[in-house]
Amino acid sequence: MLPIFGEKKEFNVQDYLEILLKRKWIIVISLVIALALGFLFLLVAPRIYMTNTVLLIEKEVPKITQIRDDVYSEEKGNIQTQAGILNSRYLAERVIKKMKLNIGLDPRSVDRFLSTIRIERSGDVFVLQVFGVDPVLITDIANTWVKEFIRQDIERRMGTTEYGVIWLEDQLSETLRDVQAVEKELAVLSRTNVDLLEIEEVIEGLKKKKIELEENIAQSARVYGELHPKIVFLKEQLELAKTQLTGNKVKLEAYQEEVWQYKMLTEKAETYRKLYNNLLTRSRELDISKDLAVTNIRIVDVARVPTVPVSPQAVRSILFAVGVGLFGGLGIILLIEFLDTSLNKPEEVELFANMPFLGYTPSVTKDIKRGQNINLLTKMDSYSQAAEAFRNIKVSLIFSSPEDKPLKKIIVTSANPGEGKTFVASNLAEVFAHASEETLLIDGDLKKGQLAKTFGLKPENGLTSVLAGLCPLEKAIVKTDMPNLSLLASGPSAPNPSELLGSEKLKEVMLKLGEKFQRIIIDVPGILAASDVLFWDEVSDGMVQVIGAGVTPLNAIKEARKRVEGKITVIGGILNNLKIERDAAFYFHYFKETVQKTKREMAAVKTQKKKTETKEKVTPKKA
Repeated sequence: MLPIFGEKKEFNVQDYLEILLKRKWIIVISLVIALALGFLFLLVAPRIYMTNTVLLIEKEVPKITQIRDDVYSEEKGNIQTQAGILNSRYLAERVIKKMKLNIGLDPRSVDRFLSTIRIERSGDVFVLQVFGVDPVLITDIANTWVKEFIRQDIERRMGTTEYGVIWLEDQLSETLRDVQAVEKELAVLSRTNVDLLEIEEVIEGLKKKKIELEENIAQSARVYGELHPKIVFLKEQLELAKTQLTGNKVKLEAYQEEVWQYKMLTEKAETYRKLYNNLLTRSRELDISKDLAVTNIRIVDVARVPTVPVSPQAVRSILFAVGVGLFGGLGIILLIEFLDTSLNKPEEVELFANMPFLGYTPSVTKDIKRGQNINLLTKMDSYSQAAEAFRNIKVSLIFSSPEDKPLKKIIVTSANPGEGKTFVASNLAEVFAHASEETLLIDGDLKKGQLAKTFGLKPENGLTSVLAGLCPLEKAIVKTDMPNLSLLASGPSAPNPSELLGSEKLKEVMLKLGEKFQRIIIDVPGILAASDVLFWDEVSDGMVQVIGAGVTPLNAIKEARKRVEGKITVIGGILNNLKIERDAAFYFHYFKETVQKTKREMAAVKTQKKKTETKEKVTPKKA
């Protein structure tokens, strides 16, 4: 993506599609690896089964007796507490002991056991799910789990009921003692109560007697007078009654406090008797209910042995593998593209490498057959896609200079070895030669020159021999089997090429060659690998830099440009081994087929013409 060098380029959807097409094999490989791992996982992964049982925890406990719940503090539908117990370590330990599982009761073992249990809740309904590799075992665990859950709830409730019975018995004993104490007090005050009744009867009698005496005195006074003995006797009896009445009233007032206490004790005794009878009734009912298994938990559905594993799921695993493969491949592509600072498009040469773009050479890997030399591609098939590309580069070179100063001596180099400079140099020389130009190809790599081997030649001498004065120039130049193309091989390997290239002899040699050849192509080692290119400055018209498409990092291109800047003329850049689009490949294929068809038709016409001419010569003319 070249985000850190110079200008930034805006990427659109088409650019990203091209990136995907260019690196599609990464997605394919990533997908294949992910699918292989997915199938391997399906083969080796243990089969995990799941069974479940459904519970209903009601808000209230079913009523067996008429006992009020506040007697022994019975819980009313504490569902949250029940849910906590359902997934507790305490219950897990009970199940382990009950089933005699070969699992330790240490915290880690119990926690691992609990990790196989999952509780899902919907209102008052709870679903207990158990996971494991043994379907029969997990079914037993699920059913045992809910049974132990219900059993512990019953035990807890029965324990609460027993406590209620004990509490009621204590209350009964205490109430009975209170009743007995009140009855004792009432027994003491009962005699006082009898006396009090007698006094009240006496007072009532005295009141009546007083009234009767007063009436008799009034009647007798009218008959006998006030001084009559009978009147005196009656008045004495009246005074005696009044005295007795006053005395009894005083006595009655003295007993009033005791009377009030007696009434209060009577009411209290009645209350205690009622409470005692109530507690006695409840105690008997609670004593009966403590032996009954009462709970608000009900099993809605028991666990059954599963037949199909829940994991691994084939479809889900494959889809997951496909997703991982695709997104993994895309991620790798984006990462590679982000880290890739190489040039992959013609416009990037001018945009990022800051040099004129001369053309590109397509990838020819598929076009080369076994035993063929890639450096002789245009010679083997002059109508190939690559040959057409080199002809386009030739045209670009011709138009890169004015007519009065043509590019005659052209250096072909690259930033680093392995970017295709020799391929470009040899095929470029071939297209110039094919255009009827006397062309010379010079192998400027005085250490490891390979052009002689490329053309199947074994010259004894070469450029090093000429520069060292061991051989005349004419003897070092050899003709290739291609018309108009000659080769000046590198010659024997030079231990120090810079000494030979820095001599005046090179200028003399290049001057003579310029007079003899119309076009000279010089294959020079990479700029960053050696400094040889700088010695060719004064004897050449400019340098062409070969850039490996998708290979040469931009920092290497920049560094190479920096080394030769101001020292040698840079004609432009050639993007080598570019994987072009399918449409362009179709066009070149169509162009090649059309040209070959035309050649076959022309050859057939020539053959027919020769046959006609031969026939006319043999057949005598009529008189």
